[in-house]
Order: sequence, then C-alpha cells, then structure tokens
Amino acid sequence: MATIFFAIIAMTLGLKPVRGGQSERIGVCLVIFFSYYILMRWGQGLATAGRLNVILAMSLPDIAFAGLAAWMFYRAANDLTNLGRGPLDIVWDLLERLAPKREAST
Repeated sequence: MATIFFAIIAMTLGLKPVRGGQSERIGVCLVIFFSYYILMRWGQGLATAGRLNVILAMSLPDIAFAGLAAWMFYRAANDLTNLGRGPLDIVWDLLERLAPKREAST
C-alpha cells in the first residue's frame, strides 16, 4: 500500500510548476520518506512493547499516508494550491497566519 500512497503524493507534488527549481521538491520528498520511516519504527516499537495490536501498529504509517495522499490529491484536483509557491505552500500559509501582523509604515 505504501507504494501506491507514495505514487499519489509524488504525482500531486509533480503537478504544480515551481519557480525555484526541483530542490524544494527533493527536500519535501526526503521529509516525506523519513516521516514514513519514523512512523514505521514507532509502530514497531508500540507493537514490541505490547501497547498496540501488531496489525494496527504496523498500519500506522499506511493510515497516515493514506490521509495525506487523499488530502494532497483533493487539493491538486481542485487547484487549491497557491500558484506562486512550491510544495511547501502549506508551511508558508501557516507561518503567515502565526506571524504577528505588521502595520504599514507611513
């Protein structure tokens, strides 16, 4: 299942042109890959400790990435991305919302 989710995520990342080149996409892909690996190891630790059912624990990364793939595919299909940025537009939007408002100097 992970292969299908990675393919959907990669497809949605590749749909939108990026002004700065491919380096941002490579960075996003590395973060996504290592996030999957960390979730997989975390699930393995939960299963080994007996805190969670083995099948559910090892399905944690697949469940998380199914949600991420569906959300990214929905955003790409409905063109809900900001055309001026790259794949990290979600992060930039969050930073803009959290940053203190600056008043224009007169």
